[in-house]
Amino acid sequence: MTFTLRSQWAEFREATDIGRVSHVIATNLHLEPGHTYRAIVKFCHPDGCFEPLYSDGVTITPDAPVSRGITSATVSGTNLTFSWSPFADPSRMSPPASILHQLAWTLLIRHSQGGSTEHLYPWKKITNDGRNDVSMNSCTTRLSEQLETSSCVVLALRAYIEVGLYSTITRPLRGCDVTSKVKLTVLDAVAEKLHGDIQLQKNAIWEIPDREYTPSASTLSAVWPDLRHGTYLWKVVSSDVIRRRAYVQPETAPDYTDFDCSAPEVMACGVTQNNFVNVRGLSLNEGQRYYICILANATDLEFEKFTQHLEQNSECSNGIVVDTTPPTAGQVWVGSHRNHWRYQIDRSQLNIYWSSFIDVEIYGHSSHHTGVLKYAYAIGTSPGGVDIRDYVDVGITNMAVATGLTLQDGRTYFVSVRATDHVGKSTTAQSPGVTVDVTPPDVTGASIDVGGAYTTERNEMSASWKGVFVDAESGIDNYRWCLGSKPGYCDIMSYVKTPDLKASSKPNVELTLTDGHPVYVTVQAVNRVGLTAVLTSKAVIVDASDPFTGDVYDVTSVTGTTDIDYTTISSEIGAVWPGFHDPHSHVTGYSVNIGKCPTCGDILERSEVGLSTNIHLSHVTLEHGVTYYTTVEACNGAGICVTVTSDGVIPDTSPPVSGDLFDGISAEDIDYQSSRSTLSAHWLNFHDPESGLWYMEWSVGTSPGASDILAPTRLHVADEATTTLKQPLPRRKKLYTTLKVFNKAGLSIETTSNGFTVDDTPPVETSRASLNRKFGSLKPNTQIWKSSLNVLWKMSDPDSSVVEQFVSVTTRDSIHHNVPAVKLYGDEQEYTFSNVSLVDGEIYYAKVIACNGARLCTTSVSEGILVSFSPPVSGAFAVETEHAATLTRHRIGWMTYNGATLRLAWLGFSDAHCDVTTYYVTAGKTIGASDLLSGNKPVTIAHIVDDQHGDEGFVQKAEVSVTSAVQQNQNIYVSIWAENKVGLVSSRLHGTFTAVPSQSAAGTLALVRRCQPVTCEGHCTCAPHGQLTCKSTKACIDVKGKSGYQKLSVYDIEDYTVTAAPSVSDVDFTRAQCALAATWRPTTTTGKAPDRYEWGVGVEGEPMGQELLNVAKEPLWREIGHTNMALFTTASSRMLDVTLQTHRKYLVYVRAWYDADSYAVYVTDGVKTDSTPPSLSRSYKVAELQSDTSTSDVDFRTSTSNVTVTWRNVFRDTNAAIERYAVSVSKTLGGRDLTEKQVTSSVTKTTLTGLTLDTRDVYYSTVVAYNEAGLLRSAYSDGFRVDVTAPLTGRVWDGQGLSDQDYSSDNRTVSAWWRGFSDDESYIDHYEWCVGTGPSKQDIVTCRNVGLHTRSTTQLSAAQLPGTRLFSTVYAINGAGLKSDGVSSDGLVMDSTPPAILHKFRLGPNLLKNPSFEDDSGTREAAPKDWGAMGKVFVTKGAGVLSASHGQMFVDIVSGCVKQNVATETLKKYRVTFYVRAPDTARFHSQQLGYVRLPEVHAVFVVLSATSGEPWQKHVHYFMADDSVSTVNIGAVGHKTGFLLDNVSVQEVGLGRRGPATDLRDPVSSHVQPMHVHVTSRGSYTAVTAAWDVEDPESPVTGHSWAVGTVRGGVQLQIFRSVGLQTYARASAHFLQHGTEVHVTVVAENAAGLRTAIYSDPFKVDLTPPDLCCLVDGDSRKDVSYQMSRTLNVTWIVKDPESDVKYCEWALGKSPGSQEVQPFTRTTSLSTASVALDASVSHGETVFSVVHCFNYAGLQSTLVSSGVVMVTTPPDVSMATLSVITSSPSYYSSRDNHQSDRDRLYFGWHGIGDQCGIYGYEVGSIYRHTYVHSFLEIVAF
Repeated sequence: MTFTLRSQWAEFREATDIGRVSHVIATNLHLEPGHTYRAIVKFCHPDGCFEPLYSDGVTITPDAPVSRGITSATVSGTNLTFSWSPFADPSRMSPPASILHQLAWTLLIRHSQGGSTEHLYPWKKITNDGRNDVSMNSCTTRLSEQLETSSCVVLALRAYIEVGLYSTITRPLRGCDVTSKVKLTVLDAVAEKLHGDIQLQKNAIWEIPDREYTPSASTLSAVWPDLRHGTYLWKVVSSDVIRRRAYVQPETAPDYTDFDCSAPEVMACGVTQNNFVNVRGLSLNEGQRYYICILANATDLEFEKFTQHLEQNSECSNGIVVDTTPPTAGQVWVGSHRNHWRYQIDRSQLNIYWSSFIDVEIYGHSSHHTGVLKYAYAIGTSPGGVDIRDYVDVGITNMAVATGLTLQDGRTYFVSVRATDHVGKSTTAQSPGVTVDVTPPDVTGASIDVGGAYTTERNEMSASWKGVFVDAESGIDNYRWCLGSKPGYCDIMSYVKTPDLKASSKPNVELTLTDGHPVYVTVQAVNRVGLTAVLTSKAVIVDASDPFTGDVYDVTSVTGTTDIDYTTISSEIGAVWPGFHDPHSHVTGYSVNIGKCPTCGDILERSEVGLSTNIHLSHVTLEHGVTYYTTVEACNGAGICVTVTSDGVIPDTSPPVSGDLFDGISAEDIDYQSSRSTLSAHWLNFHDPESGLWYMEWSVGTSPGASDILAPTRLHVADEATTTLKQPLPRRKKLYTTLKVFNKAGLSIETTSNGFTVDDTPPVETSRASLNRKFGSLKPNTQIWKSSLNVLWKMSDPDSSVVEQFVSVTTRDSIHHNVPAVKLYGDEQEYTFSNVSLVDGEIYYAKVIACNGARLCTTSVSEGILVSFSPPVSGAFAVETEHAATLTRHRIGWMTYNGATLRLAWLGFSDAHCDVTTYYVTAGKTIGASDLLSGNKPVTIAHIVDDQHGDEGFVQKAEVSVTSAVQQNQNIYVSIWAENKVGLVSSRLHGTFTAVPSQSAAGTLALVRRCQPVTCEGHCTCAPHGQLTCKSTKACIDVKGKSGYQKLSVYDIEDYTVTAAPSVSDVDFTRAQCALAATWRPTTTTGKAPDRYEWGVGVEGEPMGQELLNVAKEPLWREIGHTNMALFTTASSRMLDVTLQTHRKYLVYVRAWYDADSYAVYVTDGVKTDSTPPSLSRSYKVAELQSDTSTSDVDFRTSTSNVTVTWRNVFRDTNAAIERYAVSVSKTLGGRDLTEKQVTSSVTKTTLTGLTLDTRDVYYSTVVAYNEAGLLRSAYSDGFRVDVTAPLTGRVWDGQGLSDQDYSSDNRTVSAWWRGFSDDESYIDHYEWCVGTGPSKQDIVTCRNVGLHTRSTTQLSAAQLPGTRLFSTVYAINGAGLKSDGVSSDGLVMDSTPPAILHKFRLGPNLLKNPSFEDDSGTREAAPKDWGAMGKVFVTKGAGVLSASHGQMFVDIVSGCVKQNVATETLKKYRVTFYVRAPDTARFHSQQLGYVRLPEVHAVFVVLSATSGEPWQKHVHYFMADDSVSTVNIGAVGHKTGFLLDNVSVQEVGLGRRGPATDLRDPVSSHVQPMHVHVTSRGSYTAVTAAWDVEDPESPVTGHSWAVGTVRGGVQLQIFRSVGLQTYARASAHFLQHGTEVHVTVVAENAAGLRTAIYSDPFKVDLTPPDLCCLVDGDSRKDVSYQMSRTLNVTWIVKDPESDVKYCEWALGKSPGSQEVQPFTRTTSLSTASVALDASVSHGETVFSVVHCFNYAGLQSTLVSSGVVMVTTPPDVSMATLSVITSSPSYYSSRDNHQSDRDRLYFGWHGIGDQCGIYGYEVGSIYRHTYVHSFLEIVAF
């Protein structure tokens, strides 16, 4: 740093190394006012520095600016113009612009010369066109209001400089002299005492200025000293409309007369003769302005010589504001940032700020901009204190700079600001404390936590510096941290500010760190005054990449290297994993687990195996068919782990399990196929639980197992196969598919299908689908029923049978397709669609699709079936009529006769649904008779469509021949009725015609309109259609049962095609719901035959016609002439929605007329309707029984020739009873190809015999139930197969699974589980399990049925003796009841004792040669004696602080390793102990990595960088020897992780309890538990090593798990982890607190599952070395620097409260820390040591003592003494001279050897020397050979 003086730069402070920071704060400077200082920065690199850079400088300005004052100031109206002299720095008178920051002005009110001032305006900044311009020296501005000159108005100008100091200059502006001052008439006044009165003597002078504020809330006062009127009226007024203020000209000038005394604005009125008034008892409001107005009327004053006339005076005061409260405090703070400035670095100045205090100005009635009159500040060391500076008045401002202070570092100061208002009330506010801090933060010695030696993030970095920095004065304000490639560099990430004790780089900032490169974290702590301290972390190596993975191979032996997938050995498993490596942080260890899944540990829980790359386990139990995986996790130094799992190994000794083989590729097995060129098959459930399936072979032949059709063909594992053949397959010959399945172990199983036959022809249609005319049909392909439809067909297939058929009914256009399709099984030949709603007049087509077993189908479609169930409508004769409607029905030439011919015409007959096709005409001598016609039969006339008559339809014309010529006036009875397409007929039209001649033999047939009844019932032809209006006078005669008349038999029918005897049979049930029909025939041949018939219908038990006819509107009897059939359809009834009900019996009545008056009525026996077939039960099914006496359904039978079928409770019919059953068996549902049997309805079980059943086929039983209505329903069984072979056996294991249990700790419980039992023909129905002392025996547990459970457990009645082996035997019984052979387990041994703990504490001698390398000498690059070496290895002699752990020598392993072979005994345990430390070159490295390789051990250990007092770290490992020679190999991991090695030992761990303690101070001496525990702790790194031993004579020990905790049995530090069969374990990276107790718990488990817990003694963690201090040369507490004795003594003080001090050793050297005088030797005392020096130490040489003290935690502390100089000879005086120096009291010098001073004697000497230096002199005087003065000691300088 330099400064300038008279334009010359001079050095002020020497350059200082500031590292790589970007800013610096210099403190404790003494800067001169007025001087300019600049900073110089040089950027340097290891080879030199660049040219310096200079700042632009800073000028010291500790004083406020000065000016000669305001030179001019004028006011014109509201315009203010003023100018001033420039401001300058008094220390150097610099130009104004160089120091000024801001200019501001205001107006002040000064009431007296030198008195206080009041601010009229706030400070207003002076700007130049809105911008700050400090170079100005004049200003023109506008005032808000015009000033009044009743008071002195002063202009004030304030100048601020950059550092916050300011000065103020003033100039009177207006009203400050008597000539310019305007007097007020009425002045507001305030008494001196609160609520007091003012007084003014008559004609006295009032010198107090007008008051602006009053502290009283109840009293107002005013004076008018210049008036002489004598009497005055006064009033107190308060109104917001009055705009009058002090110091400015008012907007309005109120007077007394403005407000009446009664006005609300007037608070009081009165009169006085005084020139003042005191108004009391008012209620005044805070902040309100009040005015006192007076009125002095005009008056004349009489004087002795003259009369003075006084004009009226009405005037008000300027007003006064009520202020009864002190100001409201604002906020006070120090520094430029409110709420943030609590500390500062400046010890001479405080910058004080505050927010404005609030007073009455908030009410808006004050003349001033603030109610505060002035501010003052004070400074103290406590809140409110003034001990640093008492109150200083600063006027109206919001800041002040307190300079000239002497503040002390670390002290806290408080500022108080006091605001005083215009009535003298004040308020004080204090700032928060401000602490002075002039020192940077302290670095505690703790290190920056970067999370370890490695980081896995390339784009993110985190660090924590908790406890690293402290600042006792101001505390840490923030931190700045950066990342660099070297210590202190920030080339990776620039400084980032953070308030936290930890930080992470921003996610959006890519650091692009490179794997394998170091990163350093540099942290800069900034305290609250901006001073900084910097610390750099140790290196963090970037490694964000996974280790390179290798391969994991399942092997059969320790030496195996080839991967296997299957093994026949179920007691061993092993793996190797070559190829893992990591180029950046090295692979530090492997963890292995072996189990049934990649993450499972069934065989071996996750175990750390160090750097070993193989593992082999024996005496394990592997389950057959289970895949065992070996998973290896490799972790690098950065903690990134990769996991690789082997492809698994499967133990397998059994062939695959057979499944089901099916011909064809469809979901179900086929018995037939249509293709002659394609072969296909599919299969299910072939599997191999052990090794899985490998491949398959399939073939096809004409016999089971043959391959004459398709040779064996290899397949991949699949579930189907298809192939195309060149030669066609043979027809009608059964072919068999054979499948051979191989597992991956090469074992196979062969299965043959049940065969199939080729049928390439579809079914044959032997009878086309058609309507069954037996039900509801009068004509072919027509039907009159609307609720059911019966379809007939016939299909046949002699090769593969008809297996299923699809029957559907549709219409021509499918509009009325409302009949659902059905699927039928087997070769059914009819089906009735019941409960359907057919459409009247619609044509339906029946469609049948029949498919055979080869899935070939044939379709049959019927002719159209016309359905109509309503009869035609009757018409009328087309005759002339005199009807008023003038009908023109008559056709000329018709309704005439000519000889024997009748020419008839009629119209009106119609059918809206299916048309009229035929008319029937009769002509006779009586009504309805045909005796005039040939054969006495009706004449049939076809319907014609050529003569339309309006809307009455076609006029039908026909010539009817009669048997004889028509006679004149003869009456002829004509009847006509119509028939539609389905055979339904209309009601009969009757007419009587008279032959009216027009010629001799011809004439007109005149309709007789007035007629007589022809029967006793009143029948007549002239009645309206369907009515009997002719009243008969005759009585009707019922001749039923009388002789002379033929008797009739009436039959209910549903087959309308058969009406003649003897084919007719009576039915009791009909399927129809819409029709009733009957026919009749005479039962006797004698007697009179009926002339005609009538019929009617009814319900049994009800009057005739009820429920069927509208008896009020339609006749009960319907005439039918000589026809012997009656047909009633519900559509012909005038009742709506008539449907025959199933619960009613319906009757048909027939009335036979023998003549006009005689009749007989005959009735059918009744018929019930049943439109539904028998129903099926939901609970009962068709079932096959094993025998006639069985009751349960079976799916598998043992007989191949017969089957018993039962269908009890399967069918039921609530309407028509079951008539019969048809029972059949087939390979298809509904099939009847094998056998069929008819049985009566009373039979529900039957046996079908004579069968030839195949075990490979599934058979189905079909039962068809027929009811009395002829409807049928089929029911099918769920099928059965034939099984004639016992189940195949599986395997049986002991225990409760999932693995075989060889040992059990519960001697009263036995369990077993099994699998693999199967049955190719049926299924396993249940198992039987028994237990015995030998295979197949049941002397312990007799065989019991355990159902389908595949495991079972039972409690034994008596406990078994230890060592007893029990065997479980299992039998499988299949669905056909056949029993397999018994299979026994390998036995379960009872073991109820846990493993026993062994004590192995006998440690043998060290087996290594040259264990601490003391047999070597000097420093050289070579292998140590008796050791082998690889890489770069140095044998080194300790020197200085780099001393050996033991003796003087150690090995520096730069790279590579050292190793030595030792003689060992197989299966004995050994302990390896060694000490390591990091080299000095690793100062910035957090850790080094080493490894130790022992038999079955390859572990990595961490070598932490040396810190003060603990350089050497102890490591302990154990191994089990597997040979007579074992190799101890210790080396460095990689090429840059070398370390120092010393004090290596290998000791046998023998059987024996702990011996008596040899060192009672050793904490281990109190241990009693049977476990070795060693804890190594260094800072944040801790390693725990444990060893133990157990044995079990009954069952082998299967594994050990260990945990580490802070309490007995705890797992706080490590949860239980398996170490397999190892009896030692080691864990690292535990972060323990100093003083924590470590407890190790081991659980050993035997094969019976019994466990033994082993607990260690508590081991207290000691992370601190011994407290070593006060090392002094000498035998007392006082350190000596020189000694003459050849015996060197040294003393020190050492203690260790945690683990105690184990021993100390010391060495002597001629330089600090060296050992050339004496190597390190263990001392007998822990506080002193002594040695006699030999001649190697000569006079003047300094001897330094080095003391190492070790605690029982293995930590050491080191101190080096300041050294003692050996003095063996006195100083050399051979060249010495001594002289006396005399003094003279005068100007003249004294003569030699003479002086006048009797009290003083001066000596001088030189030439005395010693190579050790002169410590001091002794001087004395001799007079005449006698000592006058004793020797004085003089210290040499």
